[in-house]
Amino acid sequence: TDVVNVKDLSYKVGTMIELPCAALTAGEIARYAQFFSFGTNDLTQTTLGLSRDDFNSFMPDYTMYDLLEGNPFATLDPRVKELISIATERGKSIRPDLSAGLCGEHGARPENIKFCMNAGINYVSCSAYSVPIALLAIAQIKTAEKSSDICDIRGCSIDSNPAYVNNGVAEVIDKHELLHFAVSCSGFFIFM
Repeated sequence: TDVVNVKDLSYKVGTMIELPCAALTAGEIARYAQFFSFGTNDLTQTTLGLSRDDFNSFMPDYTMYDLLEGNPFATLDPRVKELISIATERGKSIRPDLSAGLCGEHGARPENIKFCMNAGINYVSCSAYSVPIALLAIAQIKTAEKSSDICDIRGCSIDSNPAYVNNGVAEVIDKHELLHFAVSCSGFFIFM
């Protein structure tokens, strides 16, 4: 018989959390899932009952009459944040090593990144053009938190080149393991 040398493949099984029901039952889901990835565009649509495709046609009226504050498809709505916090807390209470991430352009906004870091989210994903914005926001937040420490980022400069490529994986690393992001087919994952 022929022997084929096959390496073990390490993988995780997880799920997208895109519905309020999924966020509220995250404890049950975490019994089977090793990671959660919050699809914030869909979670925003299903939480607020708004269509992202039609949003620009009625957004001016909604903001004029104080029905919404700002654009919930750019900055996370407080109700969506609450669902993400609940889901993360419930998921990690069942599976402490659960990895949680936020997917979509919400992940590149500094105000959303701060929320994610406080909520126990491990990573955000965003398109390539948003990576420098997200990296700068994370660095500013971490620097403010550790103002007495000097941020020693090797192999990159946040001002000019936010990452370097090492065996197909783009990395930014400091002595606090501040950042690590890997290229995905839909964008970048930025680990916080």
